[in-house]
Order: sequence, then structure tokens, then C-alpha cells
Amino acid sequence: MLHSAARFHWSEVEAFARTFYKPLERQGAADHAHMQRHLQPAVDRFASIEEDDEREKFREKLSGFVRTYAYLSQILPYTDHEQEMLYSFGRFLMPRKITRRPFCNLSRLDPPKRPDEPGVPGLLHGSAWQA
Repeated sequence: MLHSAARFHWSEVEAFARTFYKPLERQGAADHAHMQRHLQPAVDRFASIEEDDEREKFREKLSGFVRTYAYLSQILPYTDHEQEMLYSFGRFLMPRKITRRPFCNLSRLDPPKRPDEPGVPGLLHGSAWQA
């Protein structure tokens, strides 16, 4: 299972869950940073994996667990609090640097071309591009 992959420690899951499952009236502005602080060690351990196959196996196990739990929890009532904590931790962990897509620095993208520039199909003629 996911525990055998050793990419996160149960203490991190519990610490994350203590903040994530706080009652609404006790939540504060710093709670998001606290949750991220407990996710970061797992992200760092994942980033340190040198083998692509090993990274892919963990990614598949984590996303499979999160998808399966999300689906089954709609059908069956769950009373296993540990599985619920692991699901929440995994759901927040996946979008971090565990995705397949490389980081995209949007500031380095070229600005959009105007429709009247060469090589751009004329889809917006007579629209917002005209002064």
C-alpha cells in the first residue's frame, strides 16, 4: 500500500489532519501554511527519488487511492478515520510537485499575438483588438 512506499510518515498525516479537520470556528489565517508545512517533507522525499519508474509507481498508487476512496465514499459510509485522514493528505499532496507536468513559469511565456500579425488566423477581426 502507500505506507510501504515510505514517501510520507504517518505523523505528517496526523499533523495535517489536525489542522484540516479543525472546526470552522477554530480555523485561523495561518492554518493553510500549517497544512503546507506538513506536506512539504513528503514532497521533498518524492523529489529526491532518482528512478522515474519508482516515482511513477508512487504517483499511480497515490492517485489510485485518492480516486477510489473519493468514489467509494459517495456510495458507502466510511467510519475509518485513518483512511479519511490519508485521503485528505493524499488529495492535497497530489497537486504539489507530484504531478507529471513540469513546472510552467507563466512569466516566461510570450505575450499573445494580435490577429493581424502574420501566422495568426483571423478569428477576432473587428473585435476587441481594434482600437
